[in-house]
Amino acid sequence: MRLTEYLKSLIKADTGDSSKSFSVVVSVLLGAFLGMVLAFCLVWDVCTNGYVKTGSETIWWTLAGIAVLITGGSVAKVMSEMKTRKEERK
Repeated sequence: MRLTEYLKSLIKADTGDSSKSFSVVVSVLLGAFLGMVLAFCLVWDVCTNGYVKTGSETIWWTLAGIAVLITGGSVAKVMSEMKTRKEERK
């Protein structure tokens, strides 16, 4: 219940929570989902073949893509926070 209220407050424009925070939350949730999909695919690979048939480069690039997704969703929030703190110091 609290999570849905928080997500609703992230979407609203005039709250203390911003759309940048919403972007961070969505990118982390999407990254977690994609990580679980990757883990399921690896487990499925082992169960059907008896070993991991997927190449290690494929796994590495998939994990790197998920990391870039999460980082990209967080960059706007981090830059905004840095700018706000810099202005507060003046």
